[in-house]
Amino acid sequence: MALPASNKIAPVSKYLSVLPNPARSSVFFHWNLPDGLENATISISNLQGKVLEVLEVTGQRGRREWSMERLEHGIYIYHVKLPDGNSQTSKLVIMK
Repeated sequence: MALPASNKIAPVSKYLSVLPNPARSSVFFHWNLPDGLENATISISNLQGKVLEVLEVTGQRGRREWSMERLEHGIYIYHVKLPDGNSQTSKLVIMK
């Protein structure tokens, strides 16, 4: 059974990539949104599901640095959600 178009999960790195990963102090979120979309929301959560940060991004393509200084080493989840309902989820590893 196929998912409805509004609930599709994109392949990793289709819309968003994070470098470096693993990281120590900060990462760069690089996004490349589909034609016609100019904004998205990136949320970063711990493995228990607690949202630690929400970043609003604008522009079809771009880059934004995010500092992880206040976070402990470990695995975190980042999720990008597009206005059309598409999304992408992946992990971010912090090594200190």
